[in-house]
Amino acid sequence: DGLLGKYSKDLKLISKYNPCSEKDNEMQRIILLYNLDEETMLIGSHFRDKSLLKFNTKSGQLSVVQQVSKELNNTNFQINSIRKNQSGEIMALIRNSGLFLYNNQQNVLENVMPEINNRVTFKLNDFYNDKDGYYWFTTQADGLIRLSPDGRSFDKWTIEQGFPTNSLLCIESTN
Repeated sequence: DGLLGKYSKDLKLISKYNPCSEKDNEMQRIILLYNLDEETMLIGSHFRDKSLLKFNTKSGQLSVVQQVSKELNNTNFQINSIRKNQSGEIMALIRNSGLFLYNNQQNVLENVMPEINNRVTFKLNDFYNDKDGYYWFTTQADGLIRLSPDGRSFDKWTIEQGFPTNSLLCIESTN
């Protein structure tokens, strides 16, 4: 159910957290955890209006991350992946919107890649930024997508090119 807990070395529950809902019996719908440092983590959830949370594990302080753009200031979006790009910036993948930079000081997601995000017309599951700057995306039903950093070059691989399925969940580098 996405329960988040703190455990001792012998796996005894020390404390539990309900970051998305105050109700003990309500599913938290946590889908990912990303450590920012020893005390702070990002929690991705599919819980209404709390899609991404910044959580201090020592103090228990919790804050909601906003997605900001010229058209949008939102806390309800479907986040699927968080990774660092080749520059070391923390990027969050929003399923129908693309990649957004996590700004830790302002606790927001910023659309710093409109060239790439404007090309997003499919449901995204995961991403990887290779050493040449290309962004690779796995999709719900459209195979594997590769976009150049400027968004101009676009390549797509599907079952027509030999993939066993067009539904790809994650991508990992071998280097």
